[in-house]
Amino acid sequence: MLMEISDDMSDFEKDTVQILDCLFERAFKSAHDHLFIQTLFGANLMGLGVMDSIFETINFVNHFKNFLSEKNHPLDNIRIGLMLYCHIYETNFIPRVIYNLIIIRNGKYNCFPFPMTNNKWEMNPDRKIEIIEKQDTEIGTLMKQIYDTNIRNAFVHSDYILTNKAIILSADRNMKSICLPYDRLDEKLGNMLFFFYAFIETLMAYKTKIYNNGDVIYANNIAERWKIIVNPDDNQVVGFEGTFDEPRGNYLRLRTL
Repeated sequence: MLMEISDDMSDFEKDTVQILDCLFERAFKSAHDHLFIQTLFGANLMGLGVMDSIFETINFVNHFKNFLSEKNHPLDNIRIGLMLYCHIYETNFIPRVIYNLIIIRNGKYNCFPFPMTNNKWEMNPDRKIEIIEKQDTEIGTLMKQIYDTNIRNAFVHSDYILTNKAIILSADRNMKSICLPYDRLDEKLGNMLFFFYAFIETLMAYKTKIYNNGDVIYANNIAERWKIIVNPDDNQVVGFEGTFDEPRGNYLRLRTL
């Protein structure tokens, strides 16, 4: 297990760490190393380096999480928490990576695994989770526990009210409103942040602790080989070179950050 479980973690946090660890480990230990490497980079084989949207999301969450403080008015912390919750909720790379971690066990990989809605835009996170759950019940059930569409819809559509004791969701658009006490809302917001950081920590652990520079992995046959490129400064996997020639073809650099 690459992420430690401490005694002061809640049952939810312990379950999250164990489920994510198992998800990554099963993919890593499958016979499809080249697909696992591609999955570490998210959706695209050819990335944009430091402009990668994954790192922008991490920077966004880190930045605004620092604004959470006991010195703030309690409602301001809730507003910041809601913004972070919904931003993480809408990230494309998390469900894409999770789905690919599941299917590469069977030698499959898909840069864009979820069908487009009306051939125009990517389906919403709830539908993605439904697809994920059909492939892996454990991670799908966990995500359903974390992702609350009522919170997302109410905040994104400015359809909520903050009272002295609770948030009222769907306050204007619907006949039926939901009153969620702040202690329950805080739990949901905290669980989403924990899930996000546990996911990122596990992802980065595989990029920094597993591979050495020059490690060679094989694809479908011995002619297709991938040489891992590791940054010596932080030991992070930053790219790979590939060759498709038999028996000792030249490597073509396919991606570096």
